[in-house]
Amino acid sequence: MELLTEIAKKHNHEALTKYLADRCLKPFDNIYFCSNVLYKNHIYSGLFIISHSLDGKVNLIENRSLFNVYTKLYQAEDKIPIWGVKTIADAPTVIVTESVLDSETISQLNLPDISVISLFKASYSLAQFHYLMYGASNKTIITAFDNDDSGIRAGKKMAEMSVYKYNKTINSLPFPHKDINLFRCRSSSGMRFKRNIQHAIKGVSY
Repeated sequence: MELLTEIAKKHNHEALTKYLADRCLKPFDNIYFCSNVLYKNHIYSGLFIISHSLDGKVNLIENRSLFNVYTKLYQAEDKIPIWGVKTIADAPTVIVTESVLDSETISQLNLPDISVISLFKASYSLAQFHYLMYGASNKTIITAFDNDDSGIRAGKKMAEMSVYKYNKTINSLPFPHKDINLFRCRSSSGMRFKRNIQHAIKGVSY
């Protein structure tokens, strides 16, 4: 795919490392930082995230601009994009986030027996929801969407749909900031951050 070649060619590892460090993250696979990527007569700069399906094929390429504007540059029509989908089978607990950066914020704590995935946005598709419930029907599912109107609505909707369609309760991860990444960065030792996750897994409300 020509777009993948262009992203790989213009990737700036130092810029990526700084961008992620400013967000309390370390570099991880399938993420790039580029300037002036030409695609379909438009120029894109910033973060480029490449998602793969279970068969290893690219199913989504997303750009997060320097102004935090998300643009889907490519999405495979026959694939359901879920970041971290390969990890679901190996863990008894699945934490569902909006963005990939939120997902990696929790993943990089290396907590045992936890899969952290991203649906790429709060307004997830029904296909994503049903795929998740099919693959994690016997697991503890926790939502960690943003603390804004769309994130709160999405969490409530998923919880309601889960009970109605699958007779399954979904817990939510409580945190005091706009998103999970900001909470992690404001929690200097990370202990409060870890404690909230552990409480959510146990279904404790406080």
